[in-house]
Amino acid sequence: MTILGQMLFEDGEKKGMEQGEERLSRLTLLLMNEKRYDDVEKVLKDKEYRSKMFKSMGV
Repeated sequence: MTILGQMLFEDGEKKGMEQGEERLSRLTLLLMNEKRYDDVEKVLKDKEYRSKMFKSMGV
């Protein structure tokens, strides 16, 4: 891979991480606002449950 290709890849990877963090933050805040603290914990621990919650909460 060229240096430019590597830089573009790393930039895209960084943006993807930032988007993922923002998405998880929105989901966590929605659940906390609804006082669904057990769901917050489960979302942080269980990848499949997290995916299900992203869909059901529209995040």
